[in-house]
Amino acid sequence: MNFTDKNVVITGGSTGIGFATAKAFIEAGANVLITGRNADNLKKAAERINNPKLKTLVSDTSNLAGIAVLENHVAESGNKVDVLFLNAGTAVFTPI
Repeated sequence: MNFTDKNVVITGGSTGIGFATAKAFIEAGANVLITGRNADNLKKAAERINNPKLKTLVSDTSNLAGIAVLENHVAESGNKVDVLFLNAGTAVFTPI
């Protein structure tokens, strides 16, 4: 698929499926913004991808304040969002 110059936002993009998706979109020509709660994980992801089309943002989208950080960042960038991949998630595991 061709995503040349499309703008992609991936929440939870520093590891796992989000990270792999970010790489795939960049390989398809997209500009990608990944978010995560951990600045160190975002830095490691950026170093591994090593592409100027990747941007990172510390944003905890499990709460409204973190979502507002992402919203403000996107609004201030002036770029439209072509693809929004809501990958971030939390889970609580307990026995039945």
